[in-house]
Amino acid sequence: MKRTLRTLLTLLLLATCAAGYAEDQTWSHVWDTSQSNGGEGFYHTSGNETTLTTTMKGIEWTLTSESPSVAYTASAGQMIGTTAKPASNVSLFTNGIEGVIKSVEVEVKVKDAVQVADVAVVVDEASYLCDGSATKQMTAEYVKYKFVPAADGAQGKIDIKMTQTGETKGALFIKSITIVYDPDVKEYTTGNYTHIWDKSRADGGEGFYNFGTSFVDTNTLTASLNNVSWTVTTVGSKKMAFTANGGQSFGVGTSDPCSHIELITNGIAGEITEVIVAAKKGTTSASLSDAAMKVSVGGTAYKCDDNVSAPLTADFVEYHFTPAAEPVEGEIKIEIDQTSETQVVIFLKSIVVNYREEITPIDAPTATPAAGSYDEAQTVELTAGEGTKIYYTTDGSNPRTSETTQEYTDAINITETTTVKAIAKMGDRLSSVAEFKYTIRKDPELSFEEAVKEVDYSDGYYMGVYLNNPYDVSPIRYESSDESVVKLDGYADLWPIAPGEATITAYFDGNEEYKPATASYKVIVNALLPLETPTVTPSGGTFEGPVDVTITAGSDWGTRAVTIWYSTEAASVEEMEDDMDKRTVWPDAPGFDYSVNTKTITIDHSCTLIVEARGYDSLSSEPLVLEFTIEPTNGINSVNADNANNDAVYNLQGQRVEKTVKGIYIQNGKKHIVK
Repeated sequence: MKRTLRTLLTLLLLATCAAGYAEDQTWSHVWDTSQSNGGEGFYHTSGNETTLTTTMKGIEWTLTSESPSVAYTASAGQMIGTTAKPASNVSLFTNGIEGVIKSVEVEVKVKDAVQVADVAVVVDEASYLCDGSATKQMTAEYVKYKFVPAADGAQGKIDIKMTQTGETKGALFIKSITIVYDPDVKEYTTGNYTHIWDKSRADGGEGFYNFGTSFVDTNTLTASLNNVSWTVTTVGSKKMAFTANGGQSFGVGTSDPCSHIELITNGIAGEITEVIVAAKKGTTSASLSDAAMKVSVGGTAYKCDDNVSAPLTADFVEYHFTPAAEPVEGEIKIEIDQTSETQVVIFLKSIVVNYREEITPIDAPTATPAAGSYDEAQTVELTAGEGTKIYYTTDGSNPRTSETTQEYTDAINITETTTVKAIAKMGDRLSSVAEFKYTIRKDPELSFEEAVKEVDYSDGYYMGVYLNNPYDVSPIRYESSDESVVKLDGYADLWPIAPGEATITAYFDGNEEYKPATASYKVIVNALLPLETPTVTPSGGTFEGPVDVTITAGSDWGTRAVTIWYSTEAASVEEMEDDMDKRTVWPDAPGFDYSVNTKTITIDHSCTLIVEARGYDSLSSEPLVLEFTIEPTNGINSVNADNANNDAVYNLQGQRVEKTVKGIYIQNGKKHIVK
């Protein structure tokens, strides 16, 4: 039952709207009857009261004056003051009429023609005009003065003022009051739009950029500033940039200035109550520039300190522009002009727009599907209340004022990111603006330049395949399908772990503008062949004395193979590789000339010679294990065993020894064995 009643009331209200909404109404009172016959007005009081309150035709009115003498007269109506007790200033006011006051008609006069008195009407502190004037001089005969608003009507306190300024003062009379008003009292919601130039584009700031490598030969740029589309047009310089100290700059110094700058938007819905712009002109030659700013809304000039133009200074100032009368809805235009011979760079730091929107009984349109992010094109349907028409824009502009507004007759096909703004209309009444942003996410088009990359197994890193990322989406993360084959470092470069295959995949998780995407390539890690085994000449054997042995590196010397390890002390390859004290590394210093590929060593005792080539890849050559036996004879054919004596004794190397121990010695040209 409640829902049915609510529906009926809504339909009744909408029907009233369709008929032109509520018609103007009239409140009127005439002083034509005495109090004793039921008349209403202000009458004599006891004492010296100068403020009286009474009800006339259901509305409470208050009268203030310097005179306590008030009465009803049959011939003149309401009398205020007398010759003996005149009232120089009279205020007759009420707060009891709700609605927009369209006109106030008062019928007044003075008692004597010598009196100089004026009548005026003020509504909510706004002066109403009669024949273009805020005051009308009263005469000794009744005259009806009709006061109307200078612009849109106001609502609130209605104050009828009568003032005597002449030397001769006397009674003032009022016969009737007629007030025409629109009972449709408008209610508003308020809003605020703010954009501040406080960050560079690299740090996520928004603004107009046409400088350096991104310079384009154009005087017009469009940019989204805090989700509102603004277009700037310049005359003169085409260069625009962000500066840390100055914010948004237009022009360069005094060498390439702008003589005219326009910033325009139609993207803010509502009646604009205030536009605040923080701006300044360049400090160099600032005193020679006459740069000045003005603001208009819907073609109506707004004022700053009662002036339509505000001169800029060399320091940032917040310039407040407000409407001269009622706020206007429509295109906001901020203009800066320099007509002086010397012109300078112009800076903007911030724009603030305060606005209000009327609360109406007409519901704003709804949309299906709901606004949001989609990966495919969408067909959007708009609906509104019965008996309404829908109007919309798709360029982000206000459908109540935009030239691009069109009537909704069929579903809207959305193929790219679009903001739909829509209103419902019934008769002359409009709903609030509904906004639906559809983000059709695009393919980021990620791809690798190579489908397959082959690398050799090694201890080092290989550069990964270059990722094509034409829209510079981020963040990108990389993964290897098999980290036992290849791992990735922080730069997505490859670290082979073992021979095999793995897939490297780049992942983008998506954002408001671009949908998720992946790209991949295959990595084949090839096993390396062992380094070439060096050659050794001679390759082992039995020798009568010390022997020179030449080690020759393979053909991969200096490329894959960069050192040769050899040992005459280690008992095995493992011992040589594990014990650095039992191996020699050649070359052992940086800056080696790899055109030298041989190394000669002298073996003077029986030993095992172990040789292998080593390189950066840890795959050493097959080791050579060669046996060398040294058995010197020195021409002695027989061996006799004698005890050691005092004759000169020499060892097998020809060195004289003072004391013998066990071994073979030469004495007197004969070989002796000492046991």
